Amino acid sequence: MLIALLLSITAMHSHAASPFPYGFMHSLKEDSTLYVRCEGESGARLINCSFVQTTIMKKSTDEIEKSLKNLDSSKDNELLTLLKSCKKMTETAAKLETLIKEASPSKREKLSDDKQWLYDLCNCEGKKHGDSSKETITCVRGLLREKIEEERKTCTISNNQFDMKFTKVSDDKWINKSGPKGDCGIISVDALERKSGEQLWTYSQARLSGDRNKQCKEMELLGASVYSWKASNESRVNCETIKLGY
Repeated sequence: MLIALLLSITAMHSHAASPFPYGFMHSLKEDSTLYVRCEGESGARLINCSFVQTTIMKKSTDEIEKSLKNLDSSKDNELLTLLKSCKKMTETAAKLETLIKEASPSKREKLSDDKQWLYDLCNCEGKKHGDSSKETITCVRGLLREKIEEERKTCTISNNQFDMKFTKVSDDKWINKSGPKGDCGIISVDALERKSGEQLWTYSQARLSGDRNKQCKEMELLGASVYSWKASNESRVNCETIKLGY
């Protein structure tokens, strides 16, 4: 991060500033980065900007604990119902063999684990003793718990592309304003700005409501974000498994 920051500062002072916003910006609060490129005619007061947002998402501890609590409170017959799909799951596991052979080493390892998990789940039924399903249910719960626990070290990387038109306020500030919309009368204000003479930009997003009730205030907070070239582009998120997209 420090090297990237130094290079950015050097570039900022050694090149003429671009008339339109462009470049990478990083979120101050989330594991997210934004690339923007704006185009327009020389002297234009209205420009079109294309954005690519890349975000790393990971389930929170609260979300995982809620899933574990739901599993613990689930009824035995609900868990046993899963085993009725074992024929289909076994067929899926067999199909994974072809994918495993063609996959990269990292994907091969994950696919192999998934295949074994499906086999293990279906083998839970073999643990039944007489009329008692206690050990089968314990087996199913244990494997489902294992899957939920995996989410603690599973990260999803997603891309979101969108375009916006910005109106010139000054050489160093452009805004997009829309609304009011919805029951809360939300007004959206997006801004791209920089310090005079610099070429590195900051993007901010604000949501303003004409209604001051609690729900509308929460919507304002959810819509507020800042992406800056000064923010770190590095995160320590402890990911063991990476999901690309949804």
